[in-house]
Amino acid sequence: MFGKSDATDKDIIEGLQADPATRKRYEYVLYRRFAYLVPSRPGKYRLSEDEARDAYTDSFLAVVDNILSGKFRGEASLKTYISRIFRNKCVDRFRKNSTVKVEWLDEFQDISDPSKDFLRKLMGKEEMIGLVQWLKKLGERCQV
Repeated sequence: MFGKSDATDKDIIEGLQADPATRKRYEYVLYRRFAYLVPSRPGKYRLSEDEARDAYTDSFLAVVDNILSGKFRGEASLKTYISRIFRNKCVDRFRKNSTVKVEWLDEFQDISDPSKDFLRKLMGKEEMIGLVQWLKKLGERCQV
């Protein structure tokens, strides 16, 4: 019953739909049967071994949930079904890891160190120098 090749797809599906004790045994059988898929994905999708294992666990849980909810129609073998879901989970993790996050600084408001005050003073001095230069261009009458 617990051997890797003993149970058929039909046995596993029926076992998962049985009483809770039987279900646990068949969850174990299903998980172990396709665990060999894990080493094939990390390199292909630039995932760590832990990320690949997590993706496989997510896939396994999705397959069990789909079998119990009736979403699994049996049009493909369990191997094909879990393999496709596992591939999609790996792709999702790859995309999540490869997205570039950009943070914008808005007038140095987010700087939380002493350089913030220095930069503001420097900007203030530059603005003051510009103002003085404009006043000089206006002439003496406007400077009073």
